Amino acid sequence: MKFTPLDASNRHKAKELESFAGNSHVSFSTTVTLDITTLYSKLEKKEMGIYSALTYCISSIINSHEDFRTTYNNENKIGVWDGLIPSYTIFNEDAEKFGTIWTEFDKDFSVFNTLYLQDIKEYNMVPSPNPKPNQPPNTFLISTLPWIDFTAYSISGKEKTNCLLPSVTLGRVDSKNSTTFVPMAVHAYLSVCDGYRVGRFISEMRQMCQAPESWLI
Repeated sequence: MKFTPLDASNRHKAKELESFAGNSHVSFSTTVTLDITTLYSKLEKKEMGIYSALTYCISSIINSHEDFRTTYNNENKIGVWDGLIPSYTIFNEDAEKFGTIWTEFDKDFSVFNTLYLQDIKEYNMVPSPNPKPNQPPNTFLISTLPWIDFTAYSISGKEKTNCLLPSVTLGRVDSKNSTTFVPMAVHAYLSVCDGYRVGRFISEMRQMCQAPESWLI
């Protein structure tokens, strides 16, 4: 994947982001409940998993907006990746510990789902916090807590960071009164993603879950 410094492609935006440089660690989190009734029903008929589909939806939206792909590189330059790859948590039941692996993103859901399932099968029982080697620098994190139905979720830390990519946390899938839903928390850095952009992300997630016919083929 290619990283393009903003000082070469968009000087106005680079200057705007540099004004946040001293506060690049300032972030916020918001939590919503997603109605996944339609999506869940269609996946059940195809005998496909919900978390793979949600990972695909999240990755599709994040890759469609430059703001979510804006961050610092290892030379501390602000720029934009031309694409991001999802990394996500898996749970080793024997060790009772999480690991994080990554899967190449593909716009074709059937291709992505196959790669996702292959990676989980290969690395799920490897006793390591990072079972899959050679993680690319252009990855963002999706955490899954399938045991918890949360209404609020936040991440805090005191250290500054040069990674401004968002992260997403998914909770337990539940059903009530014929509605299936899942909590989703979005953690973003204010220097690149404000409330408007996170709100747009949430709206697009709802659209993909409520009308999956365009991508769930």
